[in-house]
Amino acid sequence: MRFVKTYLVSIFIVFMHFGGQITYWTDPQNRYYYGWRELNGIALVCDLFLIALAVTLLALLLKQLTQRRSLAGLQNLLDHLLPLAFASGVLSVSARYFVADHPKIIPLSWMFVMSIIGWSLASSRSRVVQYTYNVCLLFSPAPFLLSVQILTWGSWYDAPKTSLANRKAETQETPVFLFVFDEWSYARSASCGEFRPLFRNIRDFCNRAIVFRKARSPGPSTEISLPRLIYQTSLEIEWREGVAYWKQGNEEKPSTEVPSLFQFARERNYNCYLTGWRVPYNRLLGEQVDYCHTRCGDARADCLGPEMLLAVQRNLPEWTDPLSQSLSSAVTPRVFCQHVYRAAQEARDEMLRIIDSCPPNTFALFHVRHPHGPHIFNSDGTYAGPNLRFDAEDYEQSLVYLDFLFGQIVERLRAAHKFDGSLIVVTSDHSFRLEPEPTFRQDVLSMTSSDAPDWRRRVPLFIKLPGQRSATVVDDPLCTNGLAPLFKSVFRGDRDPNRLIELVRDLASGSNRE
Repeated sequence: MRFVKTYLVSIFIVFMHFGGQITYWTDPQNRYYYGWRELNGIALVCDLFLIALAVTLLALLLKQLTQRRSLAGLQNLLDHLLPLAFASGVLSVSARYFVADHPKIIPLSWMFVMSIIGWSLASSRSRVVQYTYNVCLLFSPAPFLLSVQILTWGSWYDAPKTSLANRKAETQETPVFLFVFDEWSYARSASCGEFRPLFRNIRDFCNRAIVFRKARSPGPSTEISLPRLIYQTSLEIEWREGVAYWKQGNEEKPSTEVPSLFQFARERNYNCYLTGWRVPYNRLLGEQVDYCHTRCGDARADCLGPEMLLAVQRNLPEWTDPLSQSLSSAVTPRVFCQHVYRAAQEARDEMLRIIDSCPPNTFALFHVRHPHGPHIFNSDGTYAGPNLRFDAEDYEQSLVYLDFLFGQIVERLRAAHKFDGSLIVVTSDHSFRLEPEPTFRQDVLSMTSSDAPDWRRRVPLFIKLPGQRSATVVDDPLCTNGLAPLFKSVFRGDRDPNRLIELVRDLASGSNRE
């Protein structure tokens, strides 16, 4: 009976220490971003019960070793570890709700907790340990009930599809490439309507492309703008238990049943590729895309043991004691940044392989992580070390690498003879979200106030048409979810740059999408 009660108390204490992470995962959108799978739930529940078992065995062992009368003082000290752990758990659960606005509350709370424990140690009549023990027993069913819920959360895992149907081109087809760089700010990239000198490769590309000075994305964040760009729509999207729905008024339809740019391409016998981040594109598009690979933005493992270790590591920032905070500062940036670097390099290599090997009848969308943080890349793409800052100086360094990477992309397109005759669209999903300077957050588009987008939607956009040899500048505002007629025209075989330029101008001058 002593073992059972001690185990129940331990489970509740451990459960509270994991409460911040569990609270985070209860939001379906967070599970959607992470690509939640059953393995993540199993690992989290195993952590709860196995750590609680280890704590129980240790507590019973120490109890046995300190039963002698001469060690009564030590036993009393060990008993007070329970209210100390309980207070630590309470602070771990509640800190996320006020620490950002009131950072001094945590140290003040710890001072209060230590004073209570000090008083209890000195008082022979204190009941703090017993009251804490009873509270933990009373609420001990909570971890069991919530564990059942965790194990039944739906999976957002997006298994990659890497085998291509390889449809044969019936006629001479135009390769179509859409590059979406993540969190790329037009305001920080351009000056006086031209890209800054640090963008040497992009400036060279723009010398034979249509350059939009007042383009905007269809949303202020990735989860909104990328689906709207892919489907060329301004509807609202909703994710529920692994399924995406497009909503219009009271009507909704699964996204896999709504035609996207990929469906338009497949109707013209194109092979469709997509690589990207965070958004579960396979679940979004279903059979509309042939080759699809989405990478997770956070470190993850493919078997139980390593995933349990990652779950503990993810929990370190939630714990408020100095030791855990010190471990978190040392471990979390390194684990996260090394994962991002490896995954980004793998994504780059995959993108370049696709460019090398894809047939002419290809439509490929590459959602490229850069210049999104963490800002861990030197200008040549080498690893700069862990860095979780998101300031303007670090962002500038990421912009330098973005231009270097874009130069590699163009070089591969030329080497594969897929540059001159291709439609190449380059844009971003949104601007620098953590923009620290108000001057860059101002909307400078010459639009009416009723339809002016917020500053996070101001993005670069430049389009190289098949056979285009000279630059064209468009100053009319255009949202990137209004490009469907251009894509459809090229999919149908239109390769005349003059006619396509006029089409693009008409789209910009008549744009009313948001």
